[in-house]
Amino acid sequence: MRHEVQSDLPKLGHRDYIQGGSIFNDFLDISDQLFAPEWLDGAVITSFKLQRESFGNGRIIIADTGLEDVDANAAMIAKSPSRTVYAYYIDDGRPARREPYDEESFYQAVHVGTGVDGEFRFPRGRPRGDFVRAVVGANKRVHQKTDRFGAPLTHIQFLYLKGLDARCLRRSRDEYRVVIANVSVQDRGSEIWTINRVAVSSEGFSSEFRICYRGTKDTQ
Repeated sequence: MRHEVQSDLPKLGHRDYIQGGSIFNDFLDISDQLFAPEWLDGAVITSFKLQRESFGNGRIIIADTGLEDVDANAAMIAKSPSRTVYAYYIDDGRPARREPYDEESFYQAVHVGTGVDGEFRFPRGRPRGDFVRAVVGANKRVHQKTDRFGAPLTHIQFLYLKGLDARCLRRSRDEYRVVIANVSVQDRGSEIWTINRVAVSSEGFSSEFRICYRGTKDTQ
């Protein structure tokens, strides 16, 4: 099975690129249409990768096998007891509409550490798509606030996430406590690459996954 649709992804706020969370949410929404929302029951998003930045609209492909012939800007693999879903986004350069975006409205910040760490509350009653946007925004914030690297970080980019339990998405109308803790740092001279652990908990539920970012040291 290979299903292809034209994307209608927005540029959020003043961004000149398509945010990864928007691509991720479209992958899920189109998969819902193909398989019904229950496809996420028992699923794990084993990987979602931004392989290069996207500046316009293009095509989204959903398949039940990995595709070797696709040069994708972003790709996802999700595995559930009933199926494995492969998703790809290809930027064809078509214009993208602009959508108002108040990033901090997606999370209630409780604490931002001086390392690459922090904690926030994801509010009760938000739609599924807000969860990944909240996590992406909060992780960007802890990278902006850290003094760990001797210089501020700029051009902070979300690169990938791994091991996201789909229950975090299916239960997103709950209030979550989300704790971000650094796992590893690679100092590549002008760039810093980080992997953070994201621990998600609510009453009777807990899970965690990994998220990777890249930032440029501002030495000016």
